[in-house]
Amino acid sequence: MTEDTKRRLARAMAAGRVLLGAGALAAPGATGRAWLGEDRPATRLMLRGMGARDVALGAGLARALRGGGDVRGWLASGALADAGDLVAALAAARSLDRRVTLVGLVAAVAAALGVALAAAAPGGAAAGSAAERP
Repeated sequence: MTEDTKRRLARAMAAGRVLLGAGALAAPGATGRAWLGEDRPATRLMLRGMGARDVALGAGLARALRGGGDVRGWLASGALADAGDLVAALAAARSLDRRVTLVGLVAAVAAALGVALAAAAPGGAAAGSAAERP
């Protein structure tokens, strides 16, 4: 994978996190119906929390990619969050709508991509420099 491809994938991950997170924050009921097949107060609460988490992870990664931070750390943190989402989706898959399977699949792909990009990125604060960005 070329350095340019890694940068593009990391930027797409950052943008996707911010957009999905903002959507969950702004419209947790609609997000819950689309992703999980339900809209309950507890679902909205959890989706707002996940939305805030993803906005923070996406914005942090975007900032690091622009040249000032630990790209590897942000990618690894996002991969860990996605792995947690996958575990949660698998644990709840039997008791929720089949859409949970899709959410789990998306989480698995995002976690795998995040791990691959983090492994390819140099660590440390200098990882955001133009010469070292993923």
